[in-house]
Amino acid sequence: MSLWPILLYLLSTTAIAAGALHLGCGMRRRDAAIPILAPLLFVGPALVTGRTLSPIDRAYRIEPLEGHRELLAGRAPSAGIYHDPYAQILPWRAAVRHAYALGQWPLWNPFSRAGEPLAGLGQAAPYAPVNLLALLVPIEDEAALVAGLTLAIAGLGGFLAFATLGLSRRGSLVGAVAWSSSGFLLFWHLWPLAQTIAFFPFVLFAAVRLARDAKIGNVALLGAALTLLLLSGHQESTAHVVAFSALFAVAALPWRQVRPLGRAVGLALAAGLAAAALSAFFVLPHLDAIGQSAEYAHRHGAHDRAFHARLTAEAAALLRAEFVPFVWGIENDEVGQNPTFGFALYSPDRAFSGGLILALAVAGLAGPRRRLALAGGALYLFGVLAGVGYRPVHELLARLPIFDLTLNRRLAFVAAFGLALLAAAAIDAWDSRDPALPRRLAPALSIAAAAAALALVAYLFWPGAAASGLDAATYLSRTAWLVLPALLGALLLGVARPRDGILLLLLMAHLAERRSESDYLFRPQERRAFFPRVAPLDSIPESSEPERVVALHFALPPNTATHYGLEDPRGDNAVTLRRLARLRNTLDPTGDSWTLLRFSRPDERVLDLLNVRYVLIPHPKGVPPWYRPIAQSTDLALYENRHALPRAFLPRQVVIGSDPGRLLARTATIESFGKTSTIEPIGTKVETRKRKNARGRLATVRRGLGLRIDADLAEPGWIVVSETHWRGWRATVEGKELPLAYANHAYLGLLAPAGKSRIDLEYRPQSFVWGLRISAASAALLLAAFAWGGWRRRWVATLGSRSAAAATAFTARQAAVMPAPLAQPSRFF
Repeated sequence: MSLWPILLYLLSTTAIAAGALHLGCGMRRRDAAIPILAPLLFVGPALVTGRTLSPIDRAYRIEPLEGHRELLAGRAPSAGIYHDPYAQILPWRAAVRHAYALGQWPLWNPFSRAGEPLAGLGQAAPYAPVNLLALLVPIEDEAALVAGLTLAIAGLGGFLAFATLGLSRRGSLVGAVAWSSSGFLLFWHLWPLAQTIAFFPFVLFAAVRLARDAKIGNVALLGAALTLLLLSGHQESTAHVVAFSALFAVAALPWRQVRPLGRAVGLALAAGLAAAALSAFFVLPHLDAIGQSAEYAHRHGAHDRAFHARLTAEAAALLRAEFVPFVWGIENDEVGQNPTFGFALYSPDRAFSGGLILALAVAGLAGPRRRLALAGGALYLFGVLAGVGYRPVHELLARLPIFDLTLNRRLAFVAAFGLALLAAAAIDAWDSRDPALPRRLAPALSIAAAAAALALVAYLFWPGAAASGLDAATYLSRTAWLVLPALLGALLLGVARPRDGILLLLLMAHLAERRSESDYLFRPQERRAFFPRVAPLDSIPESSEPERVVALHFALPPNTATHYGLEDPRGDNAVTLRRLARLRNTLDPTGDSWTLLRFSRPDERVLDLLNVRYVLIPHPKGVPPWYRPIAQSTDLALYENRHALPRAFLPRQVVIGSDPGRLLARTATIESFGKTSTIEPIGTKVETRKRKNARGRLATVRRGLGLRIDADLAEPGWIVVSETHWRGWRATVEGKELPLAYANHAYLGLLAPAGKSRIDLEYRPQSFVWGLRISAASAALLLAAFAWGGWRRRWVATLGSRSAAAATAFTARQAAVMPAPLAQPSRFF
């Protein structure tokens, strides 16, 4: 066990808290300790015991790890819905570490889907400060460290946001803890989505502060918050955060004063432009990649809007979990298909933040802070309806610019913030120092009534829960955890005057409830089980040439080969190259997603095209004769595919043309890509024709994240490289660029010169080059501006002090030569 991860967590959160304390807003040091220590209740067991919070046990349900379940040591299983963290997020983070270890920008991921952008697809978030900090710990500790930092940032930012909205110190503290322990953030803690949403209070705080006081310091604060937001990796959520932060800032603008209003709006736009410029090296490649994706067109379609929208009855069924979170089950074995609606009523990313906070929110609605109650109630209602996919709200959002591309059910975070705002308003009313007993008892009575209502609602929902197969004893114990903390809160607020000790007891009750309710989301696993190299993977020989490995059916989950340093042409991602999707649909119209998730037969011709040298076959039967057996475990055999083409090869003949449709149809009929490949030159119009290709020899090695090809050709010829052709590839020979083409519709083709040449193939899109230039220039300008401002202030201060000293000396000299004043007034006066 190493103490470094927990020490790094404490050091970094203390530094963030010091910055928050410097911003004022009434935060005290002991207040900052609570948002720092509260996340340890969830991630501490993993950090302290040296286990990993990554849900790696999900990989042990599939070969080749299924036969080694003893490595899990019988630990409780992770949530079944945590597929993406182990099959997407974690491998991407491993690919980022690999790129940094090579001393290169994390632009290309060679391990997945025959290569794909890494930073450009966004969610790897290689430049997010939290992820950069996590590079200081082993990858096994990364999930716990990042989750803890995310929750701490959310809590500290929440305090600043609630305080700047006018709430008391105690009210802001309760709101901050309620926000950071909301179901939304606790569920998404393993995704970059939570890292992005955690900055929402910081952005809101900076925007409101600038709206109220349009000065340069607040511009810098907003620009910094927006830059951190943009680098956090989830641009959909970035759009949501900016939109709702802007709403709060608009409410704080001085509308009756034209000049301050214009200055505040102009400075806010300047802060946004500065943030966009500083993060351009990340944002521009992401926008470039999104524009090439199949999902970009799909998100505009009516099908996507209909898929995420719910009818009133369905939305109402999902809405039950906002009050009784376990009504449809939460554990892996509790969630099933609901016979009434035909889908699993399981929505863990809800706004719910515990029965105590829900009861406090009711008290906040009935409290004296009417404007805050209205704002919090409106946010909660809107966010909840959007979160359950209520059709009228969903279709309204789908018609708005930018929102027509985002998954708007994730706006449930707005409801979580509104709920925390209402709870903070209730504590603010209790903390009002009003000695009158009825005024002090009002929040307590409201909380008690809300707790009773929660118990009644849980009772009324029981028949539906029972029909879904839930156990009565489990349902009753969970109901007790839901109601009892709220009753305790009513008792504490009713009999005690405002004290920090009473508030601490209240927060301890809330956090105990949340730990019990979210236990299934935080289940550390054994460190030794983190993707060990087991048989038959350990028999794959090392090679100087890049070669790929693939598993048939569902063995070796896509992307997880990254942990073994193996390249797998399958993949699991939310963004797909549009040309790759077209090729997939053409070669496999039945919908077997061979380029995404699985291959089903060892004789599929695309295996040869994709440079698949090694194939893992479960229960091998009917293996082609050109497959050579290498090793075998209990249920999985490793074969070498001796028909696999090299990563870069010279087809015997090529079909060249400029019509993508005709070439795609031709590609679908090719039986051997080594004999025939299609070439679509870029920037050149040619008629479709077939011709012989050049003959020669090629040798390919991996060079960083790119490739180096040593070619010796008898004449100029087309080389096909089985790397997906995202815009941004450059092929150079001694600094001179070679013409590129689309080979076999979705892969790289390049025209090599005759004779011997050394070709360097590198993925470096112009969007990154220009983005890096913009970011570097912006950073230099901002540093120069700050340096000039500091120098100017020091120069003015020095000039002022010297002028004051000179004036003092002059006054003293004049006083010395002037006659002494009369001791008595003249008689004439």
